[in-house]
Amino acid sequence: MLGWAALALLVVAATAPALRDPPYWDANVYVHQARFSAAHGFDLEAYRHFPDVLKPPLFASLVLGTLAGSPLAMHLAVLALALALLAGTRALVRALGGDEAAALAGGALCATAPLFVAQAGLTLSDLPMATLALWAWVALLTDRPVAWMALSAAAVLTKESGYFLCVPALVLIWLRQDRALVPTLRRAWLAAWPGFVLLGWLVVLHVVRGSALPRLNRDALGANFVLDTLIHQLVEGGRVALVPFAILALRRRQTPTLATGSARWATAAGILALPLMFPAPLPRYMLAGLPWLCALAALGLAQLSRRWLWLPLLVAVQLLGWWGASWHADGGHHLDCNLQYRRVLAAEREAVAAVAAERPRAVVAAFPLYFSFQDLPSPIPAILADASTPTESLCSADFFVDADQSAPVDEPRRRLAGTLAPWRTFGAPGYAVTVSRIACAAAPTRTPPAPPPSTN
Repeated sequence: MLGWAALALLVVAATAPALRDPPYWDANVYVHQARFSAAHGFDLEAYRHFPDVLKPPLFASLVLGTLAGSPLAMHLAVLALALALLAGTRALVRALGGDEAAALAGGALCATAPLFVAQAGLTLSDLPMATLALWAWVALLTDRPVAWMALSAAAVLTKESGYFLCVPALVLIWLRQDRALVPTLRRAWLAAWPGFVLLGWLVVLHVVRGSALPRLNRDALGANFVLDTLIHQLVEGGRVALVPFAILALRRRQTPTLATGSARWATAAGILALPLMFPAPLPRYMLAGLPWLCALAALGLAQLSRRWLWLPLLVAVQLLGWWGASWHADGGHHLDCNLQYRRVLAAEREAVAAVAAERPRAVVAAFPLYFSFQDLPSPIPAILADASTPTESLCSADFFVDADQSAPVDEPRRRLAGTLAPWRTFGAPGYAVTVSRIACAAAPTRTPPAPPPSTN
């Protein structure tokens, strides 16, 4: 128990500095939906006019909506789920035939993973979904179908990508039915259950919003992202060092029983299914596969006579990835694959505070800084720096706020050419926030800001 207590303390200590942070990137969108849900409850008509992509309701609306008045409470809820994910990793290793030592190794690999440490401090749905999907999988492995159905449904209603559970579930049923087709088909409904839940949510979304899959989501999903997702699942953040050990755990002579071997192969199928069934470009979308990979890697380590030599080396590889740019992609929405995002967030906070001290009438800001001015104790009107925003709206503001790690603002900047005077720059090059004063010839009446964009 001391080992698990140490891992829990490590996660809490690594997350503590982020507990008072404002939202970063898409976390702004989740907080926005939470506040909208807190204000409108179950008034479905109101959601027809929600000015953003509507996330599945369990986490974004119900959990965060209940806590919408307290940013600290939102962070603590995610931290609690992060600790539950560690407990789920232990349960998975045991369900796959590992002993307590292997379970602790799996927990250590998960607790020190850069993506896990970063997401534990962010109010996004990826970690909650990963936790629910993990416990759903443990329930199916341990023959608890009711718990499987409840937890897998909760995973899908937290984030749509939870439907990937259908594939490992079908593989598990097939292997447990001795690869017989007819018995597998008789129980296939159990594997298909997460898909049915997703279909139900899409129907509700179509009824409420008029579209089951908004254009933004369609553009963010596609076969062109499969290479990205495979990199994020199997390579990024030190995972490449875990893969050989996970493969070692699949060797037949290393599995205690036939049932354990089937469970391990089905778990491996789940790791590969997620990037293929949810091909989208952000590293955090592959968080659900992390504890599964860590569990198999720990089981592979358990087969080695010098496992306590290898484990510190693997943990060290992951600790080295806590900070620093991703070798694969270094955009703002990719930065939350480790703690590097907090450098950007610190520059954003400094810039917002400095602009607010000037008491401007309004500011023009790119996504996601657009939200930051609205979340101040004394909100400042924010106008989205977007191609669809009228020039007269842009000219009604006093400051133009841009960031190296934000949505592109080239088009609105072009329209304001000759009216911008550099004011101050915050943060290091590549992660900086640049603020300019706007001095249009005339400042027309301000029109309402355009709705912000988001990713999934």
